[in-house]
Amino acid sequence: MARTRGSADSHYKSLDGKKVLITGGSAGIGKAAAIAFSNNGAIVTITGRRQERLDAVVSQLKQGHSVVADLLKVSDCARTIEEAVAKMGGLDILVNSGGVWTDAMLSEPLGEKAFLDGLTMHVITVARLIEEAIPHLSKNKNGAVVNLSSLSAIQVNPDSAAYNVSKAAQDHLTKTLARKYTRLGVRINSVNPGFVDTEVFDVLVEATGRTKAELHDWAKSENELHEICTAEEIAGPILFLASDAASFISGVHIPIAGAAQVQLEIEDPSIYFADKK
Repeated sequence: MARTRGSADSHYKSLDGKKVLITGGSAGIGKAAAIAFSNNGAIVTITGRRQERLDAVVSQLKQGHSVVADLLKVSDCARTIEEAVAKMGGLDILVNSGGVWTDAMLSEPLGEKAFLDGLTMHVITVARLIEEAIPHLSKNKNGAVVNLSSLSAIQVNPDSAAYNVSKAAQDHLTKTLARKYTRLGVRINSVNPGFVDTEVFDVLVEATGRTKAELHDWAKSENELHEICTAEEIAGPILFLASDAASFISGVHIPIAGAAQVQLEIEDPSIYFADKK
């Protein structure tokens, strides 16, 4: 019998009618989360930089809206919250799914620009969005924030220093703000995926010169299920943390990596490929 793969459509009745903002919702995990929230009755607004990509996702939502925003610009944060609240008539759940892996982070992972890009997107922007959202999330004493972090916050790939550090800082921000805002009725948690079958593999193909099939084999070797996690398998835990099923959970990070998190570190891809020569 084949292993059952996860789905986010698990009848989270408490999400019906909730107003959800998802950053980075035009692709990957953000897109999967948007569709899953919508399938469970939520009203969803997604953000992204390209209107046409946002429109393609909104067309798949039962009640969907979009806000064009470049969240590498911290100045876009307040406007994003304001427009989302105006479109939906409120805000109950914030999912910080937006992320970056810029050219600088790939080519000079110890360079100043790499650190500035990573920390701006994964820490400063996330902090600003949460701060702007708190007055709305706390109104009914039942708000929720879910930050999309990474297994790289827990383990390290030596060639991704800026990304590792920014995600570790984001996890500490999650815990800090959970202590600050849970008392207002706003729970703040994060999910920490390992390798997920999203557009990130297209970036890795260009950066490493390897084929997608080779990179998929490498990713499978990094976890004990020897499979690649799907975006939908991350959307499920996001919905759980945002729902009333997680009503007493705040300030936690959930690794979603097929037991890869029990390893001491993520191996450099070159080690894996060297064995295949």
